[in-house]
Amino acid sequence: MIGSYVIGLALLICGSGLAEENVLMTAVRLGGKTLGTLIQEGNLTDTLSGKGPLTFFAPVDKAFKALNQSVLDKLTSDKKLLTQVLTYHVVSGNVSAGQLKNDELVSTVEGTSKLRTNIYGSKVTIDGANVILADQYASNGVVHMIDKVLYPIPTQTLLNYVAATSFLSQLVYVVSMGDLIDFFKGGPFTLFAPTNDAFGRLPPGLLNDLLLNKTALNNVLEYHVILGTEYSAGLSDNQRVKAANNQDLTVKITADEVIINDAKVTTADITVTNGVIHVIDTVLLPPSTLAKYSFKSLHDIGTCYELVFAIIKIIVLDHTMEKLCLVFLFITHDVFTSGQNRLLDVASRNGATTFVKLLHGTKLETLLRDNGCFSLFAPVDDGISWLPPDVLNDLNKNKTFADYVFSSHVLDARKGSNAFQNDITFSTLNDGIKIRTNIIGQKITANGVDITHPDLPALNGVVHMIQRVMYPPPTQSLLEHLADIPTLSVLCDVVKRANLTEYFKGGPFTLFAPTNDAFAKLPDGFLHNLLTNKTGLIDLVKYHVLTETLFSEGIHDNQRLVTANNKQLTVTVMEGNVAINGALLKIFDVILTNGVIQVIDRVLLPPN
Repeated sequence: MIGSYVIGLALLICGSGLAEENVLMTAVRLGGKTLGTLIQEGNLTDTLSGKGPLTFFAPVDKAFKALNQSVLDKLTSDKKLLTQVLTYHVVSGNVSAGQLKNDELVSTVEGTSKLRTNIYGSKVTIDGANVILADQYASNGVVHMIDKVLYPIPTQTLLNYVAATSFLSQLVYVVSMGDLIDFFKGGPFTLFAPTNDAFGRLPPGLLNDLLLNKTALNNVLEYHVILGTEYSAGLSDNQRVKAANNQDLTVKITADEVIINDAKVTTADITVTNGVIHVIDTVLLPPSTLAKYSFKSLHDIGTCYELVFAIIKIIVLDHTMEKLCLVFLFITHDVFTSGQNRLLDVASRNGATTFVKLLHGTKLETLLRDNGCFSLFAPVDDGISWLPPDVLNDLNKNKTFADYVFSSHVLDARKGSNAFQNDITFSTLNDGIKIRTNIIGQKITANGVDITHPDLPALNGVVHMIQRVMYPPPTQSLLEHLADIPTLSVLCDVVKRANLTEYFKGGPFTLFAPTNDAFAKLPDGFLHNLLTNKTGLIDLVKYHVLTETLFSEGIHDNQRLVTANNKQLTVTVMEGNVAINGALLKIFDVILTNGVIQVIDRVLLPPN
């Protein structure tokens, strides 16, 4: 296929003379044979053979060979994607290399995304790809041969990319705890992005202290940023680059590694819409932070002799008493507290001692005391006593059961409260179980339970103190629960008769669920007549539904609720009782995978 297409192009070139070559013919002749074949498969030959003028950034064959085979397979099997990628390499107009500017965004024929051009001395790059042969003029434009395929097309901002990447979740949390969200919306930037493992290797206590000191935290974050895009092509050995906090970073390049200070670049040149990201394996610490933590290894030695030696060293090297006091405080803080700031330690100090005791001897306890990056929803002591006695007894005696219940209180990533939005879910360590967060005024709830004290930093994650245990973990959908509860069998049948089973597979929903006894209170013949009126039946069912989750924490007196059929319900709270249009709530907050059920003692009848 490739051979016949290339031979055809060669004959056309030879027959017409080089002056008649279009940009496609020129690119193929200069080493873009694979490119030529893909353009034919994408039906783009006419586009690149047209009048123009066009500027074509054409990857050489080696660039395609460097792609993962799965990427090539994806491109050849998805014609739409192939067209997008190939047209992303083409710019309208006749643009020579000399006309390209540093850090300039250039619109492409693809239409939605822009190329970023950079000038590094005599080097010219396109989204970090080197222009290895520039200004090859053709009959309908100019060709610049490049050494990489421009894939994937950048569609995410720097923040969006980091937020969508699981192994950078710790960085997302740290940025959210600083004041740099708006800063990162600008650009262009180069971000050296430390992985979760990189944060896990920080000296004990350091991250905890930084999270409590926003100025110092921002200083560390800015030390990972360069103003402007610095692709790997622009970096050189022994180069010094200025970080956003105005301090120098040092670049070291060997035959197979790029090192920034002492951090190895593990993934380079991730193009985003407002810059470039290089993933690194170590957190970069500015000199001021290093000075405060330069003796963090003392807690491993643990001798007074080493402490005294460190203090004498500071006196010799720096006569400033203020610095001596600072270092002394940091050393002693680390010696005495380095092992006491993990998730369970933080939870215990903040009122979850019973919870921590129940975890003793479980697999989850071992995990939460180890390195890692987690979010722990820790119930306070009073929130444990709320449990039924038999459940509490099982938690005490059955470690497997304790692991099951409490692993649904842990996220496998550090998530600050600013990540919690209304009616969104987060996967827990308990496979298939999710935590649903809701925003109720100034309050945040997790599965309907009030988060009383969020964002308590720990060495291996963050703790959110909650009012009570989230029990039982939600495992059933709304329909599954209705089918499983005998006292709701009439409602289950009504939902089926109304042909709303597919509807209730969606969500999230709040269902005010009348019991069988509630239906029995209806006038004689009412339900029978309604079952023959499908429109009226649907109206009745949807009058019991909200298209969002409303837990009891979000219910208050005189509240107006809009139902799924766009009618109103009124809440009344009096002497501890909650009523919806006069129907008393009998069972609160039955948590489901796609919402919540509030059980009521009467059927709600729409106004009509």
